[in-house]
Amino acid sequence: MIELVRHQHARRLRSTLVWGVSFGLLGLMMVAVFSSIDTATFAKAIEAYPQSLLDAFGISPDSYTTTEGFLQGELMSFMLPLAIGFYPILAAARAMAGAEQNRSLDVVLSQPVPRWQVPVSTFVAFTIGLLEIALLFTVITWASAAAFGVGLDFGDMLAGAVNLLPLALLFGGIALVVSAVARQSSVVTGVAGGALVLAYLADTAGKIATDIDWLTKITPFRFYGAAIQDGLDAGDVAALVAGAVLLCAISVPLFRRHDVRA
Repeated sequence: MIELVRHQHARRLRSTLVWGVSFGLLGLMMVAVFSSIDTATFAKAIEAYPQSLLDAFGISPDSYTTTEGFLQGELMSFMLPLAIGFYPILAAARAMAGAEQNRSLDVVLSQPVPRWQVPVSTFVAFTIGLLEIALLFTVITWASAAAFGVGLDFGDMLAGAVNLLPLALLFGGIALVVSAVARQSSVVTGVAGGALVLAYLADTAGKIATDIDWLTKITPFRFYGAAIQDGLDAGDVAALVAGAVLLCAISVPLFRRHDVRA
């Protein structure tokens, strides 16, 4: 299986670097903005926003007085959790359904490779890729903060970046399940990506509108917190990772029964 993981990782290495550097550049941009604003004035401006809107993205006027709080409010509370979920979704879609679509999967299975290794190696490969993205994001953003002379603790930044991964892994697991039965990568991307967007919208709507706040309790986003400020929550991380591993396990028997098109 190591060879399969190495092969899939190598195929997506350029894409992984693009994702990681892109996230890092977003971090750089936010750090540059933070270094140029009057935090006290900005915090007062934030107070004018409806409380429900602030709660929806887990921010407060006080949080905008620190680099960590600014990054949480501008990036990690709404943009990045949604964006990074598409990395494992696309990886799973291309590695399995996409490979069947372009007739390369039957070549892999013609080798002495047990079927269970295909979905499992895909899961391991995109997990490694996510870790690399988190590391690039952390290093570039932290180095940018140092260059602009604003305080940013490396450990806090790393915690915030790593906190993005369990949620992404869960939706990657959904993509594996769909990819184990679908024959086209577009179907996998549509179903898993649709689930991601729907969960995000439901969580946001539940936080803004109190009469439907029950929505926040039924989406995986309930387990996503502000780790860059509060640290990682071991229970929430474990719940999301366990869900992702379970979905990967479900994909194995489904893929074993899947009739691969030659």
